[in-house]
Amino acid sequence: MNPDELDAPRRTAEWIEELDGYHPVSLVLNCNNYHLSEYTRSTDILFTDVYPIGINATYSAVYHTPCTPSFGVCGCDECKGRGVEDVSTRTKRLSDMLRWTGQRKPIWGVPQAFGEQSFWSRQPTGREFTAMTMIYFIHGATGISPWIAPTTAGIMDAATRIAKALPNITPFLTHAAVTKHYPKLELVLSSTRDESTFATHDQTGSTFSPVSEERPINGIVAAQWDTPDRGSLLILVNLLDRPLRVSVSPTNDNLKTRRTEMLLSEGVEIQEKQVEMGNELLVDVEAVGSAVIVLT
Repeated sequence: MNPDELDAPRRTAEWIEELDGYHPVSLVLNCNNYHLSEYTRSTDILFTDVYPIGINATYSAVYHTPCTPSFGVCGCDECKGRGVEDVSTRTKRLSDMLRWTGQRKPIWGVPQAFGEQSFWSRQPTGREFTAMTMIYFIHGATGISPWIAPTTAGIMDAATRIAKALPNITPFLTHAAVTKHYPKLELVLSSTRDESTFATHDQTGSTFSPVSEERPINGIVAAQWDTPDRGSLLILVNLLDRPLRVSVSPTNDNLKTRRTEMLLSEGVEIQEKQVEMGNELLVDVEAVGSAVIVLT
């Protein structure tokens, strides 16, 4: 099959439908955006596999050519060499493009679970694997399928912790009356514990109001799922390789944050609950740290 045949996914989906009408058809798009609508029109589930860990984003280690927006292959299409932040940028862009083209399709994320080969000079750490997985959920993914096993002990340990937390996460993501929001985030401390910045930013979509088109101001992405009977679920990720302290203001007006339950934590610690000032949480997030918190 010629990879330039834009109707190839459609013809393949029709063939699968003919063989097994109950079999969902999925498609993994490695490119950031290449004839998106044409390729995805007949797909039931759209996978995205952003593999940013260990790449050289400007020079191909395999083909020994430069990588630019219009030329070259460096293992992660249009990635900037910013680690897990590239996963956030690419996944949000894909979600936006599906919405703009009127396609209501489930997205499944493919976290990188390999390295030390081809374009990738190293394996992701367990913390990076968890961050990538949580980023996919923040940007609307409803499924995860890591590539590939066998993998490192660190990634297996991280995957095990995620799997144990999923039975408590899923009821929020799939709740019939769930409302998804993006909480207000205030950066309290930057890379050092005594460097106060006190910069408040409202999120647009699922990142902070950007300095440029792609980069969050302080490196935190977060989303919140509110339910009428279970409270709220908060997922947050530090995209940067430095620790941050952030004040999180959940958007559920009925929520008093009298109780917090940490379902999953990779380098995240809640310092205090400022109930008397509203419903803010003061959270320390280590480099590439992530957390899943239930608020009731």
